[in-house]
Amino acid sequence: MEAKQRKERFIALLSELLTNFGGVKAKLAKNLEINSSTLTRWFQGKTDPATLELANFVRLSEIANLSTDELARIIGIKVNSDQQTLDKFKSLIEELLSFQSMEQLGKKLGVTYGAVSGWVSSQRNINPERIPIGTITALATEKGWTVERLLIYLGIKNLETEKDLLFKLRSGVTLISLQEQIKLLSLLSDLIQEKITQEKIVEKVITIQNDLTICIILEKEDNTIASLYSSNLAIHLQLKPENIKIATPRSMPKSLSFFDVLLFDLNNQQSPCIPLIESLDFDGDVVAFVDRSLPQDIQDRLKQKVTEVIVKPISWSELKQKAYFS
Repeated sequence: MEAKQRKERFIALLSELLTNFGGVKAKLAKNLEINSSTLTRWFQGKTDPATLELANFVRLSEIANLSTDELARIIGIKVNSDQQTLDKFKSLIEELLSFQSMEQLGKKLGVTYGAVSGWVSSQRNINPERIPIGTITALATEKGWTVERLLIYLGIKNLETEKDLLFKLRSGVTLISLQEQIKLLSLLSDLIQEKITQEKIVEKVITIQNDLTICIILEKEDNTIASLYSSNLAIHLQLKPENIKIATPRSMPKSLSFFDVLLFDLNNQQSPCIPLIESLDFDGDVVAFVDRSLPQDIQDRLKQKVTEVIVKPISWSELKQKAYFS
């Protein structure tokens, strides 16, 4: 089946599921454990369901009350598992090459330029399962994933859902003695209490960090980019949504005194944000997220005006360490 047909079936399925959540996309996204912007891309037909991560596919099948095989059949996914692993591996390498050269990626992964070139070549069939664990580990690190998540994504390791684990636990309990069952109950009680304590600590930390106010200035109105920034700031920096404002150079608030941080998104040297930054009168921190194609001389000029220039793509988890975001 062609990608276009898969996308159409995927959108039809999502539309059907959306009705179960009162037509509210935010609720469906929350249950799928994805960002609202990701769900929007799915509805817009920008994602081929055959490229979904396994974890997302499993959650989708659970919400649709279907087995993964049934879901695959309904959507029209019928790919040889070995070929699917290879395609996902190539897709991952191509994604990493979108912002660096083969030489640079090869150096990070401890392989040659020829190896990287071979991975993305349609002429060669590389078995990812035979790639050394050192390279796999480096690849996971470059993507910002754990090795386990990478193996699950590639389909090399099966994903066990909570339902699977709970079924195994219930089945196993019947096979052990009463004394061992009591020990298990005590262990689970300790683990639950520890988790509750950790969540209370995190809740206190979040309360402390929630006071930060940020204004994100985009080059032009773009709901997808705005949603991406807002959701990542809320998730990774624990900011309250009401403390995040989206603006453009034309719709800047009359007063900036309310904000602690101004965050600019720049994509090219014609960006209207550049002259705005250079003429800005603001007492707080100013951060510029810039595209790597922005000339170095312009980046250097901006560094004289802002707290920090950060070249995209953004590592959101690392932003928590920045003084101006704490």
